[in-house]
Amino acid sequence: MTDLETRVCQEADQLQQELYDALSCLVRQNTENFSDHGNERNIVPCLRDLWSRLGLEADVFSPLSLPGFTTHEAYLPGNHLEDRPNVCAVWPGTEGNRRVMVAGHSDTVQIGDESKWSVPPLGGLIKDGKIWGRGAVDNKKAIAIGWFIVRVLQSCGIRLRDDLVLAAYSDEEAGGGHGALAAALKYPSDLYLNLDGSGGTIFTHGSGGGLFEVGFKLRHPTETAEPVYRAVETFLEALRQFGNRRREELNAHPMFSGSVAADQAFRLNHVLVGGTGGTDMRSATVNFMFYSLMKKADIERELKRLVDDLKPDMDRLDVDMTPVKHTSRYFLPVTPDHPIPAAELFNDCIEAVTGNPAPVRGHNLSDLPMFYYYGKGDVFNYGVGGHFAETGGAHQVDERLDCAEFLKMAQTVLLFLLRFSG
Repeated sequence: MTDLETRVCQEADQLQQELYDALSCLVRQNTENFSDHGNERNIVPCLRDLWSRLGLEADVFSPLSLPGFTTHEAYLPGNHLEDRPNVCAVWPGTEGNRRVMVAGHSDTVQIGDESKWSVPPLGGLIKDGKIWGRGAVDNKKAIAIGWFIVRVLQSCGIRLRDDLVLAAYSDEEAGGGHGALAAALKYPSDLYLNLDGSGGTIFTHGSGGGLFEVGFKLRHPTETAEPVYRAVETFLEALRQFGNRRREELNAHPMFSGSVAADQAFRLNHVLVGGTGGTDMRSATVNFMFYSLMKKADIERELKRLVDDLKPDMDRLDVDMTPVKHTSRYFLPVTPDHPIPAAELFNDCIEAVTGNPAPVRGHNLSDLPMFYYYGKGDVFNYGVGGHFAETGGAHQVDERLDCAEFLKMAQTVLLFLLRFSG
């Protein structure tokens, strides 16, 4: 590192408690995403306060306020975006010829059963060297880092050449994507550093896919859900084979082979038989998600064949099965055919801060394709903290972020901006 870079990293170390306090404030705001509505508006007062300390003005806007948004090809109705704002701010550079966006999403998955948490899920508690609470890992750490890098650079008397956009976008969980789309459209940037990630990995590639549902209805009256349950069992066996093909598909790609993304290429979300509380013994629904690198039309044909092939079994069981329908958008695969120099530079910065370079892989990310297809410049994702299947990781009970890892992530972003935009 240069003397200047060392000084900036040392200043971040001196101010680290402010980073943790900023994340704690953000975690205390309930921003749960319920798919068709969300609480993202609750983060606005905390962000306004944080950014005002830096002399930055918060731009609070609904994605629906953008001209032509509801006619955009990536818009999907039904998410009630009018009260789910993005919150952005711009720190002008000395030249302003380029624009770099540091982005993260403000919404979180639902808290779930609070009795299973050992700490208040919205407490933002800082203890045992960790910051605890829903959204600490996924993804309010990104928003806190965006604030912190400006705080540190201002403290050091440094101004970047490039304009820096801080973006806290809404509607990412549950396959939303509208917040990232709106951020990309309103603030077209030469680079999108999207800090939605985990495991200390750089993600340059993303799979396609989404959430899907199938319904079943027994054709004759019944006092037991067993007949429709047998139909669901038959379908699930075929669905398991479909899921195995998705895992094999991702494992065959060098950016996904042996990755968490390949392991998670198929997930069964829920099965409901007999209606809620046994109110309809004739009906059932199966909800699932999968990830694929195939074209949307090709994967839809495969799903249609799956349903068509099961029709004789359904007729034998006297059950009607609906076509497979989307319950989220279908995200397009991201497979760039060129190197991303900014991601390579970022990895150099990771190595300078941590002593080791990060793996560069593909993952299942709903925001990456929105920036990739509808933004102006290159995009990659990065983040630390546990992933979905790890205790205390993203989406888990007792979600928590290690403070030391968090600080190193912030120092990496600072170092990168000094080299890329300094």
